[in-house]
Amino acid sequence: MEDAMKSQTMTISEKMNLLDEALRNLSLTLSQKMELLTKAYENGVLKYEEMTGKLIGEINSMNISTAEKLDAVKKAIEAQSSDLCAKLDLIGKALALIEKTAGEGFDSNVQALALVKAAIESLSGSLEEKLAAVEKAVRDQTTDLSAKLVLIEAAVKAGFADNAKAIDLVRTAIGSLQGSLEEKLAAVEKAVRDQTTDLSAKLVLIEAAVKAGFADNAKAIDLVRTDIGSLQSRMPSARFKVLWRRNLRLSRRL
Repeated sequence: MEDAMKSQTMTISEKMNLLDEALRNLSLTLSQKMELLTKAYENGVLKYEEMTGKLIGEINSMNISTAEKLDAVKKAIEAQSSDLCAKLDLIGKALALIEKTAGEGFDSNVQALALVKAAIESLSGSLEEKLAAVEKAVRDQTTDLSAKLVLIEAAVKAGFADNAKAIDLVRTAIGSLQGSLEEKLAAVEKAVRDQTTDLSAKLVLIEAAVKAGFADNAKAIDLVRTDIGSLQSRMPSARFKVLWRRNLRLSRRL
C-alpha cells in the first residue's frame, strides 16, 4: 500500500479507490488503518481534513476500546501539519464520539488537554512560530470558544505562553466572537458550562466578558455560580472547597 501511495504512474483517484478498499478490510485494526491514512496524507493523496474525516468515520463504526481510539487520534494529531484549527476540530469531534461509548471514569478534560498539547508540540518551527500558530487559532472564527480555552491552557502547560500571555489570548478569543451581543454571551455561557474547560480559564473568560461589555456584574456573578455548579458535580469535596473560595473572591470583585 505504501508503494501505491508513492506511485508516480497511478492517479489520485486510483490511489483513493485503493485506500477506500483497504479501509473496508475488517481484519485491520484502527491503528493499522490510521497508518494507511497517514501514508496517504504524507504522499499528498489526502488533505489533512480528508484524513481526519475518514478517521472520524472509522472511530464511529469500529467496536474497539477507548484506548485504541485515543491512540489513533493522537497519531493523527502528531502528523506534521501547520493547520492547528483542523487539529482542534478533530479533537472536538473525536472526543464527542469517544465519550458516548467510554466507560465510567473517562475524563474528557484530561484527554482534551493531552491531545491539544500534543497538537501544539507537533507544530514545526521555533517557539515564536508555534505561539503564532496558537494565536492564529485563537483568532479563528470557526473554532469553538471552549476549544480555544483548552488550547490556551495547553500552550501554558507546554511552555509556549506564560500566565500573562494566556490572559491576553483569552481576551483575543473573546474579541474574535461574532454575532449579536446575545450570541456572544451565549458562547461565553456555553464555555463556562463546558466540562472540558479549565477553571482558571473560565474565571479569566468571565472577567474578560465583563470588560468587553458582553456581561454586567450581575451576569458575571451568575456565570461564576454556574461554574461552581459544574465543579461540584465532578470534584472531590476538599478540592472543590478551595476552588469555591477562589470563585467567591472573584464574584466579590465583580
